[in-house]
Amino acid sequence: MPCPLTLEEAMEHEMKHGRLFNDPNNVDLKKIRRIVSNRLSAQRSRIKIVNYTSDSEKMIKDLEDRISILISQVESSKEKKILLELENDSLQRELEKRSTKSKSLELAIEEERSQIKLIKEPEKTAQKNKGKEIQDLHFQPPKVTKHEL
Repeated sequence: MPCPLTLEEAMEHEMKHGRLFNDPNNVDLKKIRRIVSNRLSAQRSRIKIVNYTSDSEKMIKDLEDRISILISQVESSKEKKILLELENDSLQRELEKRSTKSKSLELAIEEERSQIKLIKEPEKTAQKNKGKEIQDLHFQPPKVTKHEL
């Protein structure tokens, strides 16, 4: 849009080329000044509307672009979420399997320990009895000296 004229410039232009000065008997400068001022004001208003519309259209385009980008990000995030949920389910199942296996191994180890304990008990008892027999065989009464009598 062309740059609006000042009131003085517009008055000069109107005096040279305008319709308001067609009748030289009907020249009221105040009236002409007001008409020209109103025209300039209307022109400035139209320029503001055009600028506002242009800025709004640019903002709309920028927002539409942003929405487009965000929509693709949301879709990508949804896909990632689904994959992570599947992976989580798989890992939960694996954890349950390993936990069950670990418990069964702990029970098996505990059972083996109790069997070992049962096997070692008779051996310990036999070793203790054997040790007493050996001590009894090597038992020597204490020597009595003359002084003790």
